[in-house]
Amino acid sequence: MSKVLNPTLLGVQEAGRLVGNMVTLRDLEGTSREGAIRSLSTSYGLPFSALWALLYRPPQRLEHGFAMRLIAAYRAEVERVAARLAHDIETLEAAHAVDQTSLDEARALLALARRKLERKA
Repeated sequence: MSKVLNPTLLGVQEAGRLVGNMVTLRDLEGTSREGAIRSLSTSYGLPFSALWALLYRPPQRLEHGFAMRLIAAYRAEVERVAARLAHDIETLEAAHAVDQTSLDEARALLALARRKLERKA
């Protein structure tokens, strides 16, 4: 199991990186950073203040239960974005909106992302 996705070994710095990555994924949808944090808090039941703190004023340590919930939220967020990308690929293909090479490259990136996520399971 990857150190980053193991709640027992998840450190404050790694947790901050996970939150930062999740915020970046939400930022791609055109929201502000604060809006992204609020959205993640609502979607995954994580306290807004804890997510904010991990980005801007990291605590000394993480509680194991919170680390487990954060890892589950991270996995769910990555899968949500992957599912959205898969849907976008299908839509573009059906509409013949992009060339086949671009679709193949997008599918390859999606497959790579899913393999990496599975390896960290």
